[in-house]
Amino acid sequence: MREKRFDPRKPSVKEISQSLSFSQILGLELKSARSTAPLPKNACQTFDHKTCRLCASIHLDYVTELFAKQKAFEHFWKLQRLGGQLLPLIASPKGRKYRTVSKRRAFKDKFRRTCLGMTDVTEEGIRSLNVIHCPIEPEYHSGIYQAIQKFIWEPDSKPFSGVISHVIIKGTYDAHWVILNVVDVDGQINSLMNKLSKYLTKKFKSIQGVSLVVEDRSHYYLSDQAHKSFRKIFGAGEITQFVGDRKFLYHPLSFSQTNEAVLAEFVKAAGALIGTGDSLADLYCGYGLFALSFADRFKRISGIDSSEPSIRSAIQMSKKDGLAHVRFTKAPISEDTLTSAFAKLNGRLAVILDPPRQGTDAGVIEVIADRSPARILHIFCDVNLLRQECKRWANHGYHVTAAVPVDMFPATSHLEVMILLEPK
Repeated sequence: MREKRFDPRKPSVKEISQSLSFSQILGLELKSARSTAPLPKNACQTFDHKTCRLCASIHLDYVTELFAKQKAFEHFWKLQRLGGQLLPLIASPKGRKYRTVSKRRAFKDKFRRTCLGMTDVTEEGIRSLNVIHCPIEPEYHSGIYQAIQKFIWEPDSKPFSGVISHVIIKGTYDAHWVILNVVDVDGQINSLMNKLSKYLTKKFKSIQGVSLVVEDRSHYYLSDQAHKSFRKIFGAGEITQFVGDRKFLYHPLSFSQTNEAVLAEFVKAAGALIGTGDSLADLYCGYGLFALSFADRFKRISGIDSSEPSIRSAIQMSKKDGLAHVRFTKAPISEDTLTSAFAKLNGRLAVILDPPRQGTDAGVIEVIADRSPARILHIFCDVNLLRQECKRWANHGYHVTAAVPVDMFPATSHLEVMILLEPK
């Protein structure tokens, strides 16, 4: 019998298992799930009867979905071999109709009409879907988008239909802000946008603000430079939101979590992990959700973010609340800015970092570790980055002591995960 030779180029079973993404593991769990939930009429369907496949578990009831996500993440965690205590998944109080941030991209349908749709990536490529009703968004969102769609199709609105790029809805479950992203503006477009604003605010009493951003057309929306062309058309210039007992006021262009319902539990869990200390560095702080929520836990807090509107909102709130020990700085999160920021923080240091989906830049983890914080809370919105980022922490003397998954995105194959790291 010929002896089998080891081929170093062929991955082992262990390597294949560790390379499985969370969404792949969740997909296997969802296949075995049986409990279904009826969808509302016209949900996940387009005007021409296509089906949206963006939400992996929309066909399940939320209890069944949570069970599948818990099992999938436990399996994923075991395969990654990251150690530490894995705490139970924090469920969203709203399993559906939870999104307080949504968007639609303008595209041309087969009749060359401008439609507002979601972007779906399939094996056949990218397709845009003008979904009638999305079950993970409040019904008001679908109503607003359909009203704008109707306005765009009016013969008198043809100039506006040629420049619209995105429509974004932000706010709370009771109050909405509409952001119109266009690629060009002139007197005629201004007139049409004012007309649209009056139409929307008359039809939907929940709309508290309508605003405009002028940027080039792309698959993405609202770049870091969007605030330079931001203009209020109607209503309030700031979004008001309560997280627990704390009131926040922030600019419509500030980053905000998409699920308002789970925010209070999210912040509470983060506070339990980070504890107390002398100084706190809140990196990628946005409008100050963590820094302001934990103001009574630390003697000195420094929040840093590259978004000008977010930092402006955070500074205004800290001054209004008389929090002189909480300071905010507009700066990119880089090795240089962190070295300068940490020089001003004394005593027992804690760090929170909540970077964008693509993770941290080179040198960021390393310079934080060199400062020897007592506790680090690293928040991930892409769980597939866990292994490579935690390996960087391990190379600089930090190990995972606890992890808390949060179902920030029900019905989808995504989780938000909080990782607590401490010195070995």
